[in-house]
Amino acid sequence: MDLNSLYSSHQASLMRAAASGSRTLRAAHLAAAGTLAGQIACIQHKVGAAASTGWFAMAPHGACECAA
Repeated sequence: MDLNSLYSSHQASLMRAAASGSRTLRAAHLAAAGTLAGQIACIQHKVGAAASTGWFAMAPHGACECAA
């Protein structure tokens, strides 16, 4: 998946979480957004982008081996 697709999917997950009427669904959408943030951070880290730091901060701990 390319970086723009990941950005789009991340944003969609956040919007679904915000619109969810269920705590369970909201948590699932936020978890998906966190996983996507980890993927985005890894790609950015591999190319040396400074923005990877911010994306790692949004990802769950251990979401990517690049964080080590």
